[in-house]
Amino acid sequence: MILTRSMTHTGLLAARWLLAGALTFGLGLPLSWLLVFGIQKLAPINEDRFWPITIFLCVGLLLGLFQALLAGPAIPRLGRWFAATAIGSLFLLLPVVISYFFESLIPNSTALTVFLFIYSGVSLGLAQWVVLRTRYRAAGWWILVYVAGLACLFPLGSIGFHNLWDLALQSMLTGLLFSLPAALLLFWLVRSGQQITGTPGSGGSKP
Repeated sequence: MILTRSMTHTGLLAARWLLAGALTFGLGLPLSWLLVFGIQKLAPINEDRFWPITIFLCVGLLLGLFQALLAGPAIPRLGRWFAATAIGSLFLLLPVVISYFFESLIPNSTALTVFLFIYSGVSLGLAQWVVLRTRYRAAGWWILVYVAGLACLFPLGSIGFHNLWDLALQSMLTGLLFSLPAALLLFWLVRSGQQITGTPGSGGSKP
């Protein structure tokens, strides 16, 4: 009975993690589009070049927030988690800003797209790993699962939508797919006893 309850609790934790990803993308992408739309009313901008910047800002901030709110019991130091995720998302802006101002110097190729996916996964995963490693011994896998999560999105290409509701639904599905590898790893970290003894939520005590 205890094992069944523990499995159920861990499964719900992974489900909440997936929900955090769905809410992040489902709200973040429409919000970023609204920001671009509002800026266009004030000054002429290149929508295709500027939208990725607002996406990383909105998604990066919401991701850490929803993960902390919904999967808090499995995450150490929620304030640092949110800050680390926000900082990681700011690093994602670096190649986007470079391509925005130096578009003619950067070729548009599949290899470049793959590099950006890997760079984004490593940047965000590394930022969260700094916090996560204080609780889980095998937290180093976190960086790889973020790369895997973004790799799952690569075949999808760009999102085509007719209205904000359509964009929100597609974005929620994208968020679920992106969060799946991390949810599976989080389930394994909690279930396999990878928590460092003495940390809050580990069930152990300091020697």
